[in-house]
Amino acid sequence: MQRSKRADNEVIVISDSDSGNDHDFRPSKRTRRDSTKLEKVTVEDSSPISLNRLECLSEKLNKDTDTLASLIGHDDLVAMWQFNFVFSLQFIMSKISPRARPKLMVNLIHGLEESPGGTLQAMEYDRQHGYYRKNIKFIKAKMPFRFGSHHTKMMVLKFTDSHQYRDCVQIIVHTANMIAKDWNGLTQGVWKSPMLERKPLNPSLDSQFEQDLLKYLAAYDLAETNELIKLLKQYDFSPIKAIFIASVPGYHGINAEGNFDWGAGKLRHVIRGLNTKRAKFVDPSSSNKQNSPKIIAQVSSIATLGPDPKYLYSLLCDMKGLDPEDSARQKTANITSDLLADLELIFPRVEDVRESLEGYNSGVSIHCFKYFSTQSKQYEYIRPLLRTWKATRAGRQRVLPHIKTYYSYDEITDTLNWYLLTSANLSKQAWGSISYNAKRCSDEIYIQSYECGVLLHAELFQPNNDKVGSQFQSELEPVRVELKPVYGANCLSTAALKRKPARTRWIPIRMAYDVPTEAYQASDKPWCQHLSYKEQDNYGENWIVQ
Repeated sequence: MQRSKRADNEVIVISDSDSGNDHDFRPSKRTRRDSTKLEKVTVEDSSPISLNRLECLSEKLNKDTDTLASLIGHDDLVAMWQFNFVFSLQFIMSKISPRARPKLMVNLIHGLEESPGGTLQAMEYDRQHGYYRKNIKFIKAKMPFRFGSHHTKMMVLKFTDSHQYRDCVQIIVHTANMIAKDWNGLTQGVWKSPMLERKPLNPSLDSQFEQDLLKYLAAYDLAETNELIKLLKQYDFSPIKAIFIASVPGYHGINAEGNFDWGAGKLRHVIRGLNTKRAKFVDPSSSNKQNSPKIIAQVSSIATLGPDPKYLYSLLCDMKGLDPEDSARQKTANITSDLLADLELIFPRVEDVRESLEGYNSGVSIHCFKYFSTQSKQYEYIRPLLRTWKATRAGRQRVLPHIKTYYSYDEITDTLNWYLLTSANLSKQAWGSISYNAKRCSDEIYIQSYECGVLLHAELFQPNNDKVGSQFQSELEPVRVELKPVYGANCLSTAALKRKPARTRWIPIRMAYDVPTEAYQASDKPWCQHLSYKEQDNYGENWIVQ
């Protein structure tokens, strides 16, 4: 392949002459002054989801964003556990506060195999030739399946007593590999827990988030993660308003409650519970589509799903909270692409990659099935579902996504029924395949990779579930809580707050791209790095596969 000579971690700054009509990427001085005016908001208006800061964007478009240094660069950080797929130790340590570095315990949990010149060897070299190497530990996760990966992207941070923090821990779930290119050149999502303090002497029952997280850590079956479990059990997870959705490798049966703990099975169980509470479920095989919310999946990788849409339909049913076999239509006919009408799949086009800030070079991080061509059976049923990477309102049109999101969207009300930020792309390895095990006389799910994410839904923010909503508790009328997409900031604007109906609470969700979505045109093709593209990108380069 012909690739740019620029380094992967180089930050590209667009000048006025380069930006064309895309003026948001290089604001005028007046725009810079205006962008410093902060709108008056209330505490409930902060999005649980934020995006990564990019130096190639203006201050206006970087409002309320996170850098790696803002997450792990605190003087009071005393230990951290980084769960990820790819690491650059030099990059990570460069973001640590010099005051914290001498005593900071760094634990990197990975699934890398040792190979000459590989990532693990490079990490070991950096450790041996860097400062405080005795404080840095590499922890290898068990990888039982050849095509599985340790794809989880999560941080556990421990802070000591100081003027800024009490003794506390924080959980961060995000979508970036721990390398410069991911944090500096691609769109990423970040969820941060509150600072979790130690449990009181007589704690209440453990939160569901805590139970699910500790169960995930226990699945590693390692001395180091078991020690982390002991540590986390001392802290209070009750302030967290999210559901932990994870995948671990293995063949997993149902639990004592008759549900799955992992992957698509876990997601189905959670969504089914929401449907029962909110009565918003519509069978994806139903002919009545008028009130059926869309399921929108936005990923940076599409794997082999099979020559027919059976697996994708099954995954759609999981995201609807429905068993596929519950559909009467499936019992009498083959799965056809029209059953996928409620699913929209956001994936960059060739044009999106070519016109991005890094040009074809950024396409290295966007993956799809190697033979995902116009001749493949998989392409035939996925093509009608594809939607463009449209991020004008979000200010990220030319910054390609590495973020992964799934959610249920109601276009009529412009609200989200639920929202999932996760490391999991569209693959069987990540979500798992559910089948019947005759020996167990029950279903089981086969998963090959480690993944994790957080799911948000309105009920988590009901007045009786958090302190922010307690202002409504004295009122007799019920409060309607809704997740509301927001762009360019983590809060609702003053104008939006004025439009909010009475007795309604809007929880803003920071969007990395625009909704409603936009379908591919007839001439559009999804990006595939295994194919050649002769048309030049912004740097005068083409993409040739040798």
